[in-house]
Amino acid sequence: MKQSVLALTGDYSLPVNFTDLKAGLIDQAAKTVISSSEDILTEIKSLKSKKTFENTFLRIDDLYNQLGRMHNLLDLISNTHPTEEIRKQAMISLAETGKMFNSISLDSELYEAVKPVYKKNHLGGWQARLMDKIISSFERNGCNLDENSRTELKKIKDTISDLGIEFSNNIDSDHHEFRFTAEEADGLPESYIRQRKQPDGSILVTLDYPDYHPFMKFCKSDDARKKLYTAFVTRAKANQEVLNKLISARNRMAALLGYRSYADYNLTDNVAKTPQAVWNFEKSLQQKITPKARKDYALLIQIKKEETGSEDPILSWQSGYFTEKLLLDRYHLDSQKLKEYFPIDSVLKGIFAICEKLFGVKITEKENQPVWHKDTRYFEVIREENKIAHFYLDLFPRKNKFSHAACFGITGGKQLADGTYQTPSAALVCNFPKPTAELPSLLTHNEVVTLFHEFGHLTHHLLTRSPVYYFAGTNTAIDFVEVPSQLFENWAWDYESLKLFAHHYKTGEVLPEVTFKKMIDARNVNSGIFLLQQIFYASLDMTYHDQFDIKSQSTTEVVRELQNSITLFPFVEGTHFETSFGHLKDYAAGYYSYMWARVYADDMYLEIRKAGMLNPEMGLKYLGEVLEKGATEEESQLVKNFLGREPKLDAFLKLNGIE
Repeated sequence: MKQSVLALTGDYSLPVNFTDLKAGLIDQAAKTVISSSEDILTEIKSLKSKKTFENTFLRIDDLYNQLGRMHNLLDLISNTHPTEEIRKQAMISLAETGKMFNSISLDSELYEAVKPVYKKNHLGGWQARLMDKIISSFERNGCNLDENSRTELKKIKDTISDLGIEFSNNIDSDHHEFRFTAEEADGLPESYIRQRKQPDGSILVTLDYPDYHPFMKFCKSDDARKKLYTAFVTRAKANQEVLNKLISARNRMAALLGYRSYADYNLTDNVAKTPQAVWNFEKSLQQKITPKARKDYALLIQIKKEETGSEDPILSWQSGYFTEKLLLDRYHLDSQKLKEYFPIDSVLKGIFAICEKLFGVKITEKENQPVWHKDTRYFEVIREENKIAHFYLDLFPRKNKFSHAACFGITGGKQLADGTYQTPSAALVCNFPKPTAELPSLLTHNEVVTLFHEFGHLTHHLLTRSPVYYFAGTNTAIDFVEVPSQLFENWAWDYESLKLFAHHYKTGEVLPEVTFKKMIDARNVNSGIFLLQQIFYASLDMTYHDQFDIKSQSTTEVVRELQNSITLFPFVEGTHFETSFGHLKDYAAGYYSYMWARVYADDMYLEIRKAGMLNPEMGLKYLGEVLEKGATEEESQLVKNFLGREPKLDAFLKLNGIE
């Protein structure tokens, strides 16, 4: 494939030629898209008469579509490409496209150009919703301010964009390696040690997920676990200053726009609407969940006493270890044996089979495609012999790569002027154990759930049929976007679904039903502890963006206060979790959405389960009522339409074992 700027800016139905990317090409492509975006702006603003919905609001959607795709590509490249020069250029260009978005949001001339169409048009449905959203976005983002205020606001927004990129980059580029002796590594699985053993006999361990989480579960040395945990929650120390600047800039922006706090500003377009609604939700859940969490904690203390004779408090680096002991001793679940039933390729085939049964699509891998790393794989989604979407999988950790698990949208859905539908594309970027010469990549069941979660985002992005980019796929309110991902996790807990893929990597034996029943019995082990931790994360985020005085308190002092008051594990002095809490970049005043959305997802799950988890009719109903619609209707209404009633909290409490 001949490399050119069109590989990034041309036919969106084709896969991007990542193989031959050059820094200069990225710079050229970003500038081309920004220039084209400016042309569309000029075109709309120059209209003197015959203004229509099509040549104003739909053209704005065209603008967001092409600029959004470039921004998404740059975000993906900056987080995954193995070449430093290319990553750096992608970050530079990402800042430029981000500033272009900021400029559009403050373009009062554009606002004035389209406002007459909004006032006179009598369209309904998604067209009316699109106009409402775009006009309210202009007004919410400062188009009604005077010129000096808009200029100041533009500078603040550009600063926020730059600081967000710096915050993420500091996390991804902060690498730690530790060498442990064989004695310190006692308890770790033989395969884990074999893969990391060095010529001098030491065990080399990083903070990548496939290294960190097994170490915290199985290493018998309390000192070694403490050392690794402390390093994990003291990453990216430079972000203390970055976070202070980021919070301050967000507060200045909110104040300039007339809002009490950044959370007050950010939530107006969400389902929750107000910070008070979020605080009420979190505090109500905390009250309901804490008794279950205390029971969970008491059981861990009992397990600790049986092994060590001590009834001292459980500390953060001990929780995973004693939880693993609990699962083995009380539920006879050996996670190391269980993972033998979850080789990653088999899990993927199972997910593809589930999607075929539910949504009527086939997923096919295509070899020899231009990708950004040799481990990256390319797939096409086929319906009735037509390709309707494509996606990439980048599943294993490496240096300078995004260190968590996420779905990176690339191209969104959109009805094009020629009558065709734009081909959506996305990438799943994860950090699962890498296969070796001796073993395939074997996933713990928790990792299987994570893969299902991210694939739920992927189905939302790829299967959209929204007529406009603005509402396509995951372009929803932040407190709804996690519904499809958390809902899809449940297929990893359904035995009929598991039988499609949970096959022993050596023998091919299907996961025994007796083992599955043990998994179900143990599903809510530490559910209270887990949910309190989620409330802590959400409360930390909301405190920073709604109730935080940067002059009187440090970000770390907030972590200490909330961790000690919400969770059952005392704060560890000298740590600063917030500096590597990556959600503070894109989920600012939005982390609560995981729990908010889970209430919807659990309610929908119980409805689906009544009909059967692999029931095609229910799958197509979910596809049509939720996945395809994106945000073309009010998000809470999508849930009501699917359920046929108002959503309730009951399913969430029941599924988490909370009385």
